[in-house]
Amino acid sequence: QVYADLHQSEYKGGVFWIHCADPDLIPHKIASFARGPEGRSLDVRLKQVLSEWQGDTPRLLIFDDCADPNQLRHWMPTQGGSRVLVTTRASQWEADIPIQLLQMGPYHHSESLAALKGFCGEAENGADLDTLAADLGDSPLSIHLAGSYLGSLGTRRNVKEFVASFEEAELQQNTWLRNYKNPPGSFDL
Repeated sequence: QVYADLHQSEYKGGVFWIHCADPDLIPHKIASFARGPEGRSLDVRLKQVLSEWQGDTPRLLIFDDCADPNQLRHWMPTQGGSRVLVTTRASQWEADIPIQLLQMGPYHHSESLAALKGFCGEAENGADLDTLAADLGDSPLSIHLAGSYLGSLGTRRNVKEFVASFEEAELQQNTWLRNYKNPPGSFDL
């Protein structure tokens, strides 16, 4: 998410987030990016999007939680200006897939703060955000989930209260992370 936010201006064709946890939903997600008249079949919309992704226009395709290399093989473009970013829990991929694996560790603390400010706004108390980032261990996923949650509260958000509740047993056990159902969405620039 942070990479997409920082580099979105480089991708004139848009940034597309494809959740791969349920392989049966991937074609529907990709087809949802199709432009044009409503009512066209899934296959028609899917072919349109896949064809556009083969074009020269720079795009960023994020295949999130992709556990199966065959999923990536099937959906990623083989030519054109699209760039692919894959998130996975797999530690190894087959050699015929042209990707470079990068192990993700925690954010640098300043990156955590920047991400939280992006979700919560610059007006939030920096000390509260600093405490939250530290409590979350600067974990990219935890920062994203906490920031998304706080951002969804709108004007009702209060980072200080959230930090206090995080320090209570229920949130320390991360039950809210396991139950959070609103992953980052797709967007088209």
